[in-house]
Amino acid sequence: MSEKKSAERVDFNELKTGGFIKQNQKDLFTVRLRVPGGRLDVDKMAKIAAVAKKYSKMGYCHLSFRQSVEIIGVHIDDFDAAVKELAAFGQPIAS
Repeated sequence: MSEKKSAERVDFNELKTGGFIKQNQKDLFTVRLRVPGGRLDVDKMAKIAAVAKKYSKMGYCHLSFRQSVEIIGVHIDDFDAAVKELAAFGQPIAS
């Protein structure tokens, strides 16, 4: 991607339906992961933690009341890379 997403016009409703939720901080989003039944094996949990450590500007995940994992504080310009790394080990983004 040649231009930064933050410089583009963004449809926040479209992002939300794709698992990306706008935060109050400029260009930061929560990335909601799909976790069927709320169950993760420890290997996948460790891989999610590694992605969160790399891309979360706030340094943490959130376990939601819907039994999903949310990576907090991902910059809009890091979406593609974060999604690619999550997909590499079979972790889908929630919709």
